[in-house]
Amino acid sequence: MKALVKALKANQNRARVGAPALASEAEWLSGLPSQLRERVELVEEALEEAPHPFVYRLLVEEGTRQVIEEYKAKKKVLKMRECLADDVKGVLGTKRVDEGLVERLERAFGSGEIRAVGVDAGVNYLNLEVAYVPLCCAVAALCSRFDVLDFMPKAMERIPLWDDEVYPEWRTLVVSYRLQFELVKEAVEAWEPDVVFFDGPFLYSQLMRGERGTPYWVDFERAIEEGVRALHFCAEKDVPIISFVKRPEGVSV
Repeated sequence: MKALVKALKANQNRARVGAPALASEAEWLSGLPSQLRERVELVEEALEEAPHPFVYRLLVEEGTRQVIEEYKAKKKVLKMRECLADDVKGVLGTKRVDEGLVERLERAFGSGEIRAVGVDAGVNYLNLEVAYVPLCCAVAALCSRFDVLDFMPKAMERIPLWDDEVYPEWRTLVVSYRLQFELVKEAVEAWEPDVVFFDGPFLYSQLMRGERGTPYWVDFERAIEEGVRALHFCAEKDVPIISFVKRPEGVSV
């Protein structure tokens, strides 16, 4: 029947070649016998329908159901988290900020009595077809009187190309930690601040990946050594290190 419809249309078009104006689809249908016209209309309606309507119906119905289930599961997890926070609060109790201490520290910092060093690192990379290129840098800033008095940048000695690294993103983060640890020691030695503020955990526990003897572990062990040196040096100089963790996920040693 489909072939018949195409043949009829082709013949009709050939018959209209050279005519002053082409007839519309309705005119073409009206020129067919009534029985044949009804068959053609039925075939064309069937052809205009979606080829697989059940696929779209499945997507809409099943997709909506799955979204609702995921939403309910997420709400349940959030509710459990709130209950857990309440349980922990009941065990540990609620601690209030010592507002008097905060005011004294603010006055001391504003007057220049306290000099603080902040350390942070930036991590980026180029993921090429042939290799992974880490881009790491860190900076230490000496601050007092709510102003930056001096700063000390630090970057990688050379930019390597990792063509077979299993954990390139994590290894880049390891290198950034090492740069920060080195800066802590150098900044304390150069500026003799009263306190050091370190962005994030002093050493992220999730960095321990892969096997010993791999290039990843070489960088990881070097970062640990620099961290221990920084802590030891600050302890000798009696300079406390305050680490800020914005999104705590757990505690491990």
